[in-house]
Amino acid sequence: MAELGDPGALRMLREASVRPTVARIGILQLLKSCSPMALGAEEILRRMLQRGLYTTLGTVYHSIRILEGRGLLVCETADAGKRTYALYQASQARIQLVCGHTGRCVALEDAGLSSRIAALARSHGLQGPSVLVNARVAP
Repeated sequence: MAELGDPGALRMLREASVRPTVARIGILQLLKSCSPMALGAEEILRRMLQRGLYTTLGTVYHSIRILEGRGLLVCETADAGKRTYALYQASQARIQLVCGHTGRCVALEDAGLSSRIAALARSHGLQGPSVLVNARVAP
């Protein structure tokens, strides 16, 4: 694993206005080394412990929530409902649908829809690595 002071992870955190912590840097480094494979929180914890980064599952979940909220990670949900996380790649025109009832995440790869949403966000002064779209749809 790269040193904890990895400039790539620190740069990513600073650009997203996220305070660097050992857990956040470790998660970013781990997912970068596993890219493009996505990992679940328990697997992230297990691999961090193997690398000598001692933390808790609660800290891993808290860090994942912050990193995902700032657009650094993307979440996918497998058929069994287990969430996995991967680094966000700017070249990925990804849209995530998240069920407000079950929490299930589905990633859509639609460059046209993604660019349209990005253009609408910019026209309203919203900028950043990710824009959260909250929508209610009729059943």
